[in-house]
Amino acid sequence: MNSTRFHKCRLIRLAIVLGVLLCADQYTNAQSQKIRILAQAKGFFKDEGLEVEFIQINPRLGAMAVLNGDVTFTTSFVSTFRGIVQGLPMKTVFILLKKGTYYLMVRPDLIKDIQDLKGKKLGVTAVNGGDHIIGRELLRMKGLDPNLVQAIAVGDPSLRFQAAVTGVVQAVSVPPPYDLMLEQKGLKAISGPPEIGVPSSGLFASDRSI
Repeated sequence: MNSTRFHKCRLIRLAIVLGVLLCADQYTNAQSQKIRILAQAKGFFKDEGLEVEFIQINPRLGAMAVLNGDVTFTTSFVSTFRGIVQGLPMKTVFILLKKGTYYLMVRPDLIKDIQDLKGKKLGVTAVNGGDHIIGRELLRMKGLDPNLVQAIAVGDPSLRFQAAVTGVVQAVSVPPPYDLMLEQKGLKAISGPPEIGVPSSGLFASDRSI
């Protein structure tokens, strides 16, 4: 087997292994960390001849970390994909989820219809972040101009959960299991998969490494 083919085979195996782990990105960081640590402890990476180190960084810095050579791959999706579109010398190795598993959760006592969200607040991690972009699409899919809803930067899913429960915001875009947790608090999903086709998980590398 020549070196190029061997490299491609290793990359495919790495993509398969990381593909399983990337599913955890739909849940909390603590849960995803547990799965990655377990994969290392079980020797899944070693079995493929890989030495993998997971480094937690701000998603917006993922692409720069790859380009600077600090890390080999990044799973920071939205900011990296946007950078590639704008000309960053990087490649998309694979897309794991073609449709983001996000739900737009609201308080049914306040929001009876999607149009009731006009002028209301949507809690997001960061303005123009991944969940905000998906939230805008979820609103648009239901016939509401997302510009009529005010995005409020709240933080990660656990903070958005609290903001929705306490009424700081009237809607949040969250991944599982926060949709179920919010349902237990009396909120309901007004929009969600498979109504939206925005990718939300993948793997990226620099042009020089692949």
